[in-house]
Amino acid sequence: MPPLIIARQWLDDYAEKAFRELCGIDRRPKRLASLWEKALRLRDEATGDWQCRFTWRSFRQFSLQGDTLEIEGIRFVSGDLAGYGEQQIDEILVYLFRGPAWQAEEGLPTIELLLKNNWASAYVMAAFKYLRQYFSRRLFPDQALSPSLAPGYGFSCRQVEAFFQLVNGGAIGIELTEEGLIRPFNSCVGLYLVYRRPRLELPFGENPAGKVSQ
Repeated sequence: MPPLIIARQWLDDYAEKAFRELCGIDRRPKRLASLWEKALRLRDEATGDWQCRFTWRSFRQFSLQGDTLEIEGIRFVSGDLAGYGEQQIDEILVYLFRGPAWQAEEGLPTIELLLKNNWASAYVMAAFKYLRQYFSRRLFPDQALSPSLAPGYGFSCRQVEAFFQLVNGGAIGIELTEEGLIRPFNSCVGLYLVYRRPRLELPFGENPAGKVSQ
């Protein structure tokens, strides 16, 4: 499966909502109107790569016993797995994600750096909404996805390397350093469990998951 590349304009609407929530702008819209205008200007003037990229592998052969999942000899351990029965699951999707990155600027004021960081977080949130739409509507229309399980969110951070053993990070330009850090910034890893039962209806927003750039 080639990487899924999501252009920024497909995420703008949700990312703007997420950014306003992160910064509390909708709680004080008049007072923070100038901050919102400044944030939009910073985003639109920022240089760098604002596309988000996913790559993943799907596994139908696996073992799930209690809190331990084993795929091709690689083990993942999480208490969150204990509630899932192996007989319920069709397959496992193991993914790597690369988020937006802008060109660093020397001497950037603290407030502008904070706003840019919040934009990056907002676009990451939007990209994961988009990804769930893509999986739910395009790949698994009659099934359901578990919440994403990831290091720090279900798995120990020490398990990051296991994801890179199963999926090629080079496909989207990310790597794991000797110190166990994922480069570049705003990148992450995780997995989804795919169920046999009918797909749950979840409020994913309105981004058209059919629009995919390969």
